[in-house]
Amino acid sequence: MFNIQGEGSAVIINSIAVMQPYFFPYIGYFQLINSVDLFVSFDDVNFIKKGWIHRNRILLNGSDHQISLPIQKMSQNKKINESFIFEPKKEKDLLVNLIEVAYRKKAQYFEENFEFIKSLILIDDENIAVYNTNILKKLSAYLNIRTNFVYSSQLPVDNSLTGQDRIMAIVKFFGARRYVNAAGGSELYNANYFSSQNIRLEFVSVLPLSYVQGADQFIPNLSIIDALFFMGRSKLTSLIKNYSTQNYV
Repeated sequence: MFNIQGEGSAVIINSIAVMQPYFFPYIGYFQLINSVDLFVSFDDVNFIKKGWIHRNRILLNGSDHQISLPIQKMSQNKKINESFIFEPKKEKDLLVNLIEVAYRKKAQYFEENFEFIKSLILIDDENIAVYNTNILKKLSAYLNIRTNFVYSSQLPVDNSLTGQDRIMAIVKFFGARRYVNAAGGSELYNANYFSSQNIRLEFVSVLPLSYVQGADQFIPNLSIIDALFFMGRSKLTSLIKNYSTQNYV
């Protein structure tokens, strides 16, 4: 039995989310984490070059700007946990400098949160799966999200399974009753299949939101970095709870 400990006792897992570990993702990703008891970092699936594993977007001079960390010999034939940051110290230092240039003079809550964000960027991991998951865990704690984390690669579940069959195997392994996913993934799952397994299939519905960015118009779905600098920790912590879940079963 895979044992998850919390506050000195075993944790009961009723709800699970499974997602690739994204790089400083947007608010909705953290709302998904907040909606479940256990977040599974899906680290032993193929790296997607045009996905969000090593890149995201921030606000720079009033426009969205892509940030990224280069990956050594990037390949979609490698698993995420087989992918490593290229020249990590140099690239992380460059990213810290870019974030400071982008937000220091423009964002109200920059000073309150910059050292924390800097500490996350400079986490001493080269494996992108471990690096991203550690960022997700630390950011979640900072925003008062108490969800537990595990890596899919740590679980004794048949990794030859694919798609929703593997998801179901993970859910059943923990004895959970709910599987929750981001709204954008609804086409990946068959509601009847989950119903036949007595598992509730739910999707997080992110409510419309905007906040003052200082740009001519609001640019949605930027990295959580942007929201933290413009809204502050307290307001963002409250906003993370502002979502609903839609039950497909």
